[in-house]
Amino acid sequence: MEKQRLRWDILDAFAKAAEQAGIPITDDFNTGDNFGVGYFDVTQKDGWRWNTSKAFLRPIKHRSNLTTWTNSRVKKLRIVRDEHGAWRCIGAEIIRNGEL
Repeated sequence: MEKQRLRWDILDAFAKAAEQAGIPITDDFNTGDNFGVGYFDVTQKDGWRWNTSKAFLRPIKHRSNLTTWTNSRVKKLRIVRDEHGAWRCIGAEIIRNGEL
């Protein structure tokens, strides 16, 4: 996530009017409290749209233990605590082409 690079005069004017009406300006909507007005963070990297494929799959696509499927959905993840107390996904229930 990055800060929005784009700025529009109309949005800045709206934010200023909201602030004058008592709504606080916020620079980060990811703190758990979405009350406020401001620009949202965006899924970009260096100004380009950044998605799951670019962020996670491209860097590891060469791995022999990676298999990708199309027409598939994850129905349920199996999540457990490891020996250090951290949460870890150890499996997934997959629906492929509408079948379990």
